[in-house]
Amino acid sequence: MGLTFDELGKRRHGSEATLHFCDALYRIYGSEDLSTALGASFAIEHWANAGFWDELIEGFEKLNGKRPSGAKKFRMGFWRFHQALEAQHAAHTMDELEEAIEDGLISDEVRFRQAAHEMLDACSIFWEGLEASRQGRPYSMTTLKAR
Repeated sequence: MGLTFDELGKRRHGSEATLHFCDALYRIYGSEDLSTALGASFAIEHWANAGFWDELIEGFEKLNGKRPSGAKKFRMGFWRFHQALEAQHAAHTMDELEEAIEDGLISDEVRFRQAAHEMLDACSIFWEGLEASRQGRPYSMTTLKAR
């Protein structure tokens, strides 16, 4: 990628779709309104466990299978660890959601659902932007907002 360590994680390198996702995380997931933050958290944890890690690992395994004999392969330990970790997170968020409801922490069910939907939409925009970049085609948030 041609980036030095000091250049990693800088906003200026993000695509429009990536920045949209990062901003949504900050605004929704990091909301001071507990109903909103819990809705975002619940959605992200369940999205991540709904096949994302399985598909990611499958893709890396396919790439490893296509590498020439003797070529360095992608190490899978990190990805498999996070796959198992996300499965636990999803189970725990169900327990946490039940507790939050019982304890009256979700004061606005509409905001909870809206935050979950907005966070999943932001996830979708992020991945659609990555796919457009991979295919070498433009991706515009302006066009997207019109849909």
